[in-house]
Amino acid sequence: MVFRILSRCLRHSGLSGIRSDPGQARMTTKLRRGFTLLELMVVIAITGILTSVALVQFEGAKRTAAVRGAAENFAAFLRTTENMSRVGMILPKDSDRADCNGDSFKELSPCGGYGVFVQTNQYYRFADNVNLSARAANTGDPQLDIVTLPSTLQISASPSAFPFTLLFVPPKDVFCINAQCGPAVNSEVVFTFTYTDTTIKKTVRVNTVSGLVSVE
Repeated sequence: MVFRILSRCLRHSGLSGIRSDPGQARMTTKLRRGFTLLELMVVIAITGILTSVALVQFEGAKRTAAVRGAAENFAAFLRTTENMSRVGMILPKDSDRADCNGDSFKELSPCGGYGVFVQTNQYYRFADNVNLSARAANTGDPQLDIVTLPSTLQISASPSAFPFTLLFVPPKDVFCINAQCGPAVNSEVVFTFTYTDTTIKKTVRVNTVSGLVSVE
C-alpha cells in the first residue's frame, strides 16, 4: 500500500521521468549502445587483409627496384669501362704497369685495354696487361672496382656461360668475348639480372658493333 502511494507521488511529481517517458528511454538506450563483438571482428579482419596486401605490394616493389638498380649500375659500369679503353685511361700508380714493347718502358695505360670480368654474383673491371694474346682476365692483371651483389641477386649471360669476360680493345673499340674477338663474336651480348626465386628480372644488352649499352 505504501509502495503504491509513493509510486503515484513520484509519477505525478515528474521525478521518475525516464520511466514515464518511453521516447526518452529509447534515446538513452541508443546513446549507450556500442560496437558488438562481431562488428569488431569484421573490422579487424578487413584491416588485416588490407595490411597483408599492402605488405606484399611493398615487398614486390622493393625487389623490382633492387633488380632495376643493379642492372642500371652494371650498364653504367660497362659504359665507363668502354670509355676508359677509348681514351687510354692511365692506370693508378699502385697498379702493375705493362711492358707492351718488350723493353723496360712501362706504359701508363693498359696495352690490351680495359675489360669486365663477370660472375654470377660479382663483377670487376680489369686492365689487360698480362698475356695480351689471351684477350681475357688473367692472373696478374690489375683488378679495379670490384662489385659484389647481394645474395638475393644473380647474373646470367647469353650466349656464353660464366665466368664471362668482355674486353674493350683500343684504339678501334674491338670487342672480345671470352677471348673471341672481332667478327668472331656475337653482335649482341645479354646480361640478365634476376631476383632469387622470383620472376623479377632486368636485362642489359651490349651491342658489340656499335658499343651501345642499354637496359630493358
